[in-house]
Amino acid sequence: MDKNITTILTELYALDPQLKAHEQQLLAIISRLLADKPQIKLDRAFVKKLRAQLMAEAHQQSTLEITTNHSFMTKITYAFGGAVIAALLIIPTFYALKSLPTVTDGSLAIQPGLSITKLGDQAFGALVAEGLATNALAQREAADWAAARR
Repeated sequence: MDKNITTILTELYALDPQLKAHEQQLLAIISRLLADKPQIKLDRAFVKKLRAQLMAEAHQQSTLEITTNHSFMTKITYAFGGAVIAALLIIPTFYALKSLPTVTDGSLAIQPGLSITKLGDQAFGALVAEGLATNALAQREAADWAAARR
């Protein structure tokens, strides 16, 4: 048996001793993996290229972190701007509501120069009679509508 296969099996058994029951299957899998493994020789050109790729990746990560910080600052700016706009809308509304007439002790506080004149009973005539006439008219229209539907 190959030395690499023996080493791999020993490490696998150290991780999970129950794998010994599947040794034949593991041998086939490990042999296939080792056969498919590309034979790479490390030379100076490969090391130089790999180092450049890793440095570019590290630079990209640091740029991403800076961009994330700018994104956070942008969110804070939007939140502050929203708070200012809300204040600009709410404060005038409170002043407008404060200047509206208010009811105190059953009387209405109104603007200076205006007054409320209390009128006596039946100042507008007999409203009850009009209500009865309107009610009778509504009943007649309902009866006509019901008859038309038949």
